[in-house]
Amino acid sequence: MELSRLTITQEKLRNPGQLYEMTQFVKNGGYFNGIEIAYCNDIDRYFIHNGHHRCVSMYFGGRLQLRDSEFIVKQWNKSNYDEINFDVGYVTPFDIETEIRVGDLTDFKKFAFNMASHFDTYLSSISPAVSMTEIQVKNVIRQAKAWYASPRTLHGTPRSLADQYWKYAQ
Repeated sequence: MELSRLTITQEKLRNPGQLYEMTQFVKNGGYFNGIEIAYCNDIDRYFIHNGHHRCVSMYFGGRLQLRDSEFIVKQWNKSNYDEINFDVGYVTPFDIETEIRVGDLTDFKKFAFNMASHFDTYLSSISPAVSMTEIQVKNVIRQAKAWYASPRTLHGTPRSLADQYWKYAQ
């Protein structure tokens, strides 16, 4: 699959310091694995779900195509990105077409899961003042969207993300 067919889902990389070694790995003939591509069939687009660092380092390393063994395609719909699912660790709902995630979700995920830890029935029975229902937690998460997503300004491929990080690949 060509990198140019993929749309990025985050505006920055969490750890650009990794790019130099990853780029050298590609230049030396290395291949990655486990890159997750989401194909949203309702809007006929491919998105990088997990693997932005790897795709950017491929671009820097001069390889513009993923080998079949490097990626898996998840069949999704646009609406899957707008769901909150605590069981699988997905707590950053956003509109994949009009919004883009921030590069590092670590702090927000800690915040969201800390809130989520307070909605079990045991806490509710002891002290309703410190507990939240799952619906309340989800509402807070949606209201805090500015912490984890913003209006999409980068509409492009891994190259548009790579343009911010040339100095790390040299």
